[in-house]
Amino acid sequence: MWHMQPQIFQHGFVVLFFLLSLPGKGADGQTPGYTLSVQSLVSVTSGLCVEIPCKFTFDTRTLSTNVTGIWHKKMTQDIVAASTDASIVSERTKGRFRLTGKLHEGDCSFSISNVQKGDQGKYEFRFEDGGHKYSYRWNMLYVIVTNLRGPTISPVGKLIAGKQITLTCQSLPASQGCKGNITWEGTINIQTTSNSEIMDRSGKVTSNSVIRFTPSQRDHKSSLTCTVTYSGVSTYSSISLNVEYAPRSPSILNCTSAGCLVEVIDGTSLSLLCSAESHPPANLSWAKKSHNNIIPLNSSSGRLDVSHVTIDNGGDYMCQATNTHGNSTALIRVVIISLKHHTINLNGLMFGGIFILLLAAVALLALLAVKYKKNKRSPPEPVEESKSLSPNNYEVVYFNINRKTSDDEPYMDVSSPNECKIPDEDLQYVTLDISKLKPKRSPEPEDTLYSEVKRN
Repeated sequence: MWHMQPQIFQHGFVVLFFLLSLPGKGADGQTPGYTLSVQSLVSVTSGLCVEIPCKFTFDTRTLSTNVTGIWHKKMTQDIVAASTDASIVSERTKGRFRLTGKLHEGDCSFSISNVQKGDQGKYEFRFEDGGHKYSYRWNMLYVIVTNLRGPTISPVGKLIAGKQITLTCQSLPASQGCKGNITWEGTINIQTTSNSEIMDRSGKVTSNSVIRFTPSQRDHKSSLTCTVTYSGVSTYSSISLNVEYAPRSPSILNCTSAGCLVEVIDGTSLSLLCSAESHPPANLSWAKKSHNNIIPLNSSSGRLDVSHVTIDNGGDYMCQATNTHGNSTALIRVVIISLKHHTINLNGLMFGGIFILLLAAVALLALLAVKYKKNKRSPPEPVEESKSLSPNNYEVVYFNINRKTSDDEPYMDVSSPNECKIPDEDLQYVTLDISKLKPKRSPEPEDTLYSEVKRN
């Protein structure tokens, strides 16, 4: 036991002596006279830019104006920025990381533009001035990259139609080199716009844009967008306008014009349905106008039902829509049709029609009777003697046979009946009808022969 203690002490003394004998190192690991003043943690938004202030010290020697400053990323060892030789800079960060401080004066500040997710990590600074070189590995910078957020629109709440409102869009704080530019998009009628900037103590700039407009009913549920454009990247926020307004004129089902009319048969049911566009939703109710009075009726959600209609249900009905911003009404007239009255009218029309038909039939029969009698009484038309007889025309021939008591020879006279004179002797007439015989056409007309027969 006592033999081992000197060995432990001896080894501990050797280690302690070795640490204290390292050249240029202090108790904390830093070389005396070499310090780095930089934020240990910097948070930056993706797509934006950041300016990181940095100061460093070195020994009593001065640095030339040709000194080279180098920032490189730990783990990957990529050189992200160099003050003199850009060829050694990584392609991923070239043009985005830039040393901005005067190195010979001990300023190691640098900036990052269009920050990307891959930029997150630890960074170490180093300077080289001829043979004078040093890395500040005990004071490293840690960069955190956050997601880019959209701008803020305020206030977000209900709007009232016809009442002017003021809305503000605010960007994220950003360095002067990448401050935001704000624009608005939407269907509203923007009356005035004003833009401003506010710089905080760290030098970051916040952009603001204020608009004033008067919303209307048609702006309800419309979209309003605020867009902020930084250096190389844009972001936006949108809101849906919540515009409240009084009810529009109610609409009654199957009735689109003012003063509409609905006819209902007595004894059937009646149903009236009313709706109105409004925000917030309107309370719908029905009432009946009676002379100068308004009689409220029991209804539900704008629906009025009457199960058994009577004559008393006829009249003017009013639908009223009401919300916190106003009210509106619509009228409809209900006419009750009596079935009994219509039955009487139908019967009267039916009997009247039958009576008219009977009168027409009697008149027609009378007309036919008169015409028949007139035709019956009229004498036959006389036959003209000068008219030539065709072979198809026939004439009745009368033969007059005269009887005489004298001893003279008998004779026979042919004449028409109208020319016969009535003598004292007896006359006998014979009539021959040959109208039904078929005519025989003779090649040549023959004379009619007359003979007179006298009888003693």
